[in-house]
Amino acid sequence: MKKISLLFITLVAFTFAKIDVFAEIIPIDEVVNKISTGDLKTYFDSFNEELSVTNDTTNKKIVITTTTGGSFEAGYTDEYIEYVNNDDDVTAEDFDKDMFSYLGLGSITDAILDLAGHGDKTIKDSYTYNDYDTYGLLLNSEEMDFTATGGGKGDFVRRYKISLDTNKIDKLIEDYGENANSNTYANLTASVTADSITSTSVYIEPTVIDYTHTGSESDVPLCQIFKSDREDGEFALTSNAAINCTGGLSLLVDDLTPNTSYYFKARVVGSENFGPSIKVTTLSNGDETIDNQTNNENNAGADKNDTDKKNDTSNEEKKNPKTGINDYYISLIVVIILGGITYLFIRNKNYIRQI
Repeated sequence: MKKISLLFITLVAFTFAKIDVFAEIIPIDEVVNKISTGDLKTYFDSFNEELSVTNDTTNKKIVITTTTGGSFEAGYTDEYIEYVNNDDDVTAEDFDKDMFSYLGLGSITDAILDLAGHGDKTIKDSYTYNDYDTYGLLLNSEEMDFTATGGGKGDFVRRYKISLDTNKIDKLIEDYGENANSNTYANLTASVTADSITSTSVYIEPTVIDYTHTGSESDVPLCQIFKSDREDGEFALTSNAAINCTGGLSLLVDDLTPNTSYYFKARVVGSENFGPSIKVTTLSNGDETIDNQTNNENNAGADKNDTDKKNDTSNEEKKNPKTGINDYYISLIVVIILGGITYLFIRNKNYIRQI
């Protein structure tokens, strides 16, 4: 009888140790298909740029590319999708490439939430998620600034791992989910500032006016930069690239002519409204770099200081998710019932009682 009791205790312990017995695992092919037909495709279609999303089954990678050279890869197993970028020596070029990674990671997150039955939800904004066993998400980033050496500034993704287990995604949404931002950004405008002005280049940073970001990193307003040689002239797109414009990221505009004035302004993707323009005069050859030129003279009454306060979250505490335990109540009840039936059966079988 002691052996039977030991067996029963072992079964109970096994129940607590076993993870997500009743989970539904999302197939990788469904994730790839969802990305291929989702918002990321619509986004690149707006630039007449072709998006390709493929499943490299040989190397077990999701590969996202565009016709203009954008490229992103994330590895996968039967249980999760993972992106790791732990290079010690990060360069300005690495950082610029990582901007495309934000789009790739955001599209993967959106696809998994949708396939798990949470298409109307997004994840609360946080730069660090560490409790993968409970919530099925790891997200670690590092703040970097390469504006002084020819790159951008912002948060550089170090590691991202998301589970294909719908039970974990359910728990993630339960504790850290919120309604997806239904705003199409149609009424948003963005101001711009200039930094690191040289004789042939300038960094332009767009910041959305009168907007407070409360969504996830996969659901933020993106801005494009436009340039003209006259304030009332025709403004042309400087690059197909669009960057997070809730504050902190800038776009390099080069191939400029020395000692020449240009006008820049931004437009939020999804909006037809241009924000106020800024005049930038490049330096003569040999002059030193000029930093931090704003558009206060041209922003048509927009209070930039208020905008900065609304968008600057760099000093806010970045909290990790609270820890939690997995729910095994169903499995535990099943084991208890089976254990009870076994016990009653044993009590009525003399030959088993000899055990």
